[in-house]
Amino acid sequence: MFVLGEIEKKEALEIEKSDKYQNIGIYSALSRDITIAIAHNSSFRDPPMPIVLLVKGRSIIGEMASSGKKFYDEEQDCDYIFPPVPFPELNKFGESVVSASPGYLLDKWLRDRMHIEHDDATLLVGLNVSR
Repeated sequence: MFVLGEIEKKEALEIEKSDKYQNIGIYSALSRDITIAIAHNSSFRDPPMPIVLLVKGRSIIGEMASSGKKFYDEEQDCDYIFPPVPFPELNKFGESVVSASPGYLLDKWLRDRMHIEHDDATLLVGLNVSR
């Protein structure tokens, strides 16, 4: 686990901006009062919703979850949006808790700081302090 301070949040945001995908989830996690980077392995629970939305223009035409990619119709030419995903395990500790899987570059940056196992994955979790 690694708690990101303001300097690390800014650096992480710049790294994520250089990726080609629209990772709205990362922006959401980094905008919270507290942002934590964690590592997890394949035994971690499945996300409670799709981790990728497949879009064409302004329409969602499919999704990608643990079970794979699913299109709602015949269209398969699309862009990818990574939404914020609920992280209910921390709801009792704060408000607006979200998680997000980082893109390749940010994942590498987090791995270097956390010294995690090769087979593990990284995740950012953000939450606001209850007021």
